[in-house]
Amino acid sequence: MLSGEFPNVNSSFELDNTTCKAIGGAITKSTLNIPSSIFEGTFRGQYTCIFKNISKKRGSMRSVDWIVFMQCVLPTLVFEQLAQEYGPDALQVEALMSYVIGCCLALQWEIDQDDLINIKKHFQNWHLHMKNEVDNNMYTINFHLLRHIHGTVKALSPLRAYSTKLTKRSIGFFKKHVKSQVSPRENAGNVIKQQLLIRNFSRVYYGDDCLGEEPEKDEYTVPGYPHIELWDPCLSTTDNTMLAPLRTYWDSFFH
Repeated sequence: MLSGEFPNVNSSFELDNTTCKAIGGAITKSTLNIPSSIFEGTFRGQYTCIFKNISKKRGSMRSVDWIVFMQCVLPTLVFEQLAQEYGPDALQVEALMSYVIGCCLALQWEIDQDDLINIKKHFQNWHLHMKNEVDNNMYTINFHLLRHIHGTVKALSPLRAYSTKLTKRSIGFFKKHVKSQVSPRENAGNVIKQQLLIRNFSRVYYGDDCLGEEPEKDEYTVPGYPHIELWDPCLSTTDNTMLAPLRTYWDSFFH
């Protein structure tokens, strides 16, 4: 919306190409003085693409990148240009800042009753501007979902406490190991089961410190014991004389 990517559409926030390039240049210069460890997203170079070459680079932006862009770039570099273009008290400038404030409040680890009231108020301001001043096809599902944040936080606690962002790493891990095209369901089930067995062994034997480690060389082996194969637990000790001593051994080993 800021870069004017949508022609013949009233997006209310559009900035000309020269201004967008100036913002991109300012972002590039600022990255030299910002330690990369400060942000969850990849600050260096990513946000410049939004303004300098949005049609080709926008797809490389992750959710965490957009969140940092919203928290750090919108209320500073972008706000400055919007205020100069439309005036600091313009409806679209106030609406955009309501959007930023509402999101920043919702991203806190601790949210009190006053925060909840402000979250609801700021997202309502943003919603009314989008509804009354911007073309209907600009009002996406993401803007609609912002109106539910107040009720969601009130019912379930701050968003950060149960964010699904960290599950993306787990999804990528399992996706890499599910390779069967004939029986993907069974393959996925076996991969998950084997991983749970590894994590359970690691927790009992090594403690919780090693749970973030992944199996070496993509092999599902017990950490530190690459020759051990993982089998299903023995539920019965009557069908095979070998199972009884095995069970006795592991019982004594792990108490």
